[in-house]
Amino acid sequence: MFVLRVFAFLGLSITLVWAYIQARHKYLMHAMHVQCNEIMPEYRVTIEYWNKKKWPLSNIWLLTYVIPTLIALVWIILIVLFFLQ
Repeated sequence: MFVLRVFAFLGLSITLVWAYIQARHKYLMHAMHVQCNEIMPEYRVTIEYWNKKKWPLSNIWLLTYVIPTLIALVWIILIVLFFLQ
């Protein structure tokens, strides 16, 4: 049971690092988007075209916030279950 607890804490730790990296990546991509939008007219035209056919949720937003949160919840539930036994 001790080994399972260690694996659960390791999994949660890796997930938290992953979430931090994803958030930083999203921040940097946004900064690059703003910079490219100001400098390159063809980039601006492409983004305007894509925005006309906008999806309800951004894949970057999903990968940054939703997926790591769901995985972290799984690890937290496993940790709670392992400590209740």
